[in-house]
Amino acid sequence: SLPRKEIYIEGEDSEGELYFKIYKSTLTDKGYDRGKPLGEEINREGYHTSSPSISPDGSRMYFVRTLIEDGQIIEQKIYFSKRKGNDWGAPDEVEGVNGDYFVTHPAVGELYGKTVLFFTAELTFST
Repeated sequence: SLPRKEIYIEGEDSEGELYFKIYKSTLTDKGYDRGKPLGEEINREGYHTSSPSISPDGSRMYFVRTLIEDGQIIEQKIYFSKRKGNDWGAPDEVEGVNGDYFVTHPAVGELYGKTVLFFTAELTFST
């Protein structure tokens, strides 16, 4: 089972809960418009959605979903979504990355000529 990690989130919305969400803004002739949260496919109800990273070709977005209960991280996984026109499709978990540890900060990069996904993980070892 996952170790529990404390995190502190302050503030409230109209329903008494505050969740991190990923927003989208469009460039107009007057600058960027006011951001709007992406749909429920990405910003899943009851989860904090954060740390978006877009692939260099703009076809994929990687992000993190975190489930927090009573100030403790219960689950944290990296997902990806494929671009569908001006929107993003339903996400899938990134295979081979998520496990019995916390993962965050996905970033698409290149290593030895190959596209790779960098991320951070917090492993807890017991003796």
